[in-house]
Amino acid sequence: MPDKLLSYFQFLFPILAILCLITGIFSSYTIQISLGLLLVGFFFSIYLVILKKLILWGMINISLTIFIIIAGVITYFGMISSGV
Repeated sequence: MPDKLLSYFQFLFPILAILCLITGIFSSYTIQISLGLLLVGFFFSIYLVILKKLILWGMINISLTIFIIIAGVITYFGMISSGV
């Protein structure tokens, strides 16, 4: 795969994870599958940074993944504290 296509392909994982969470397509396994997609995207970004030298795109995707995970944790604890 060309490097330009690889740099765009890595953003597919966070987008799929967010769509999975919004739609709830996997019912009771939605959170686990979306976290799995985020982790696959995270490790794929690390692979691209280390071996393919796509540092800018990889770091953008890593920061996006970390932001999504932190936002999910904050939302989760907010739901617990509100009694939902």
